[in-house]
Amino acid sequence: MKSPIRWVGGKHRLAEQISSLLPSHDCYVETCVGAAWVFFSKPRTASKVEVLNDIDRELVNLYCVLQRSGKRLIREVDTLPYSRTIYDNLWHSKPSSQFKRASRYLYLNRVGFGGKMNHRSFGTGTGRPFHVLPMWLRDSPDALVERLRGVILESLDVEEIIRRYDRPQTLFFVDPPYLGLTQPYVSQFGLEDHVRLAGALRAIRGKFILSCNDCPKIRRLHTGLSITKVQTNYTISRGAGTPAGEILVANFPLPRSHRKMKSRTPFAPPERKR
Repeated sequence: MKSPIRWVGGKHRLAEQISSLLPSHDCYVETCVGAAWVFFSKPRTASKVEVLNDIDRELVNLYCVLQRSGKRLIREVDTLPYSRTIYDNLWHSKPSSQFKRASRYLYLNRVGFGGKMNHRSFGTGTGRPFHVLPMWLRDSPDALVERLRGVILESLDVEEIIRRYDRPQTLFFVDPPYLGLTQPYVSQFGLEDHVRLAGALRAIRGKFILSCNDCPKIRRLHTGLSITKVQTNYTISRGAGTPAGEILVANFPLPRSHRKMKSRTPFAPPERKR
C-alpha cells in the first residue's frame, strides 16, 4: 500500500527492503512516522500492536481523522480544485476542528511543492496534468481506512515514545530527520537530539532498526551496533537527484551486503515552484 501523503526523505523505494529486515515482534512502533512508508509496506499480521508517533501534532491529527473519517475527508479534499488561491487561503487559515485541520493539512501537503509544510510554496508545472489527490486514493479510500484501523496514534518526543512502549517484544523503526541536511519539517532535530536518541536506543530491552544519513557523527553515535550501508538519491524533483549514502543501524544482526538499493522520494512532485 502507498502512503497518502508526500514526504521529503520518505522511504518509498527502501520500504520493502527495510520491512523484510524486521525481526519477529509483538509491538511495532514508528517513532518519527512521516509518510509511514515502512508501516504501509509491512504486513499487518506481522504485529499484534502497531503504534505511529510523530512530534508534529498536525500530521498525527491527519492520521487520526483518516482512521476515523477517512472516506469523508478524501471526498472533501477531492472536491477542491488545484488552485493557488485555495492553497494561499488554506495556508493562512487556522481551523479549530480536527476534521478541518486534517482537510487543510492534506490539501497543503498534496499541492505544496514537494509536500513541504514548513513554508508556503505552491507547486506547479507544464509537463503533466495536476490533481490534488492521486487516483488510487480517490478510488480506494476504504483500503487506507482499513489499514489504519486499530493503530495507536501518538504525538510524543522520541525519548518518551521509546520509554512508554519499550518491552522485550517491541520493535522500533526509527527514521529521524537527517543530521547536517536541510530539514523541511515543522520541528527540527539537531545533533543534541540525535545524541539523546542514540542513548535511548542503546538502553532498550526491545529491538530497533534506524535509518539515517551516512556521516561520521552518526556512525560514532552507533559504534558497536550492526550497520549496513545503502545507496539512495536525494531529490524532490523529476530529475535524477543527488546520489547519497545512507545507513541502517540495528541492535540485531543486519545483512552485510552493501548492494545498492536505489531510492527516490515517494511521489512525483510538481516540476517547480512559483
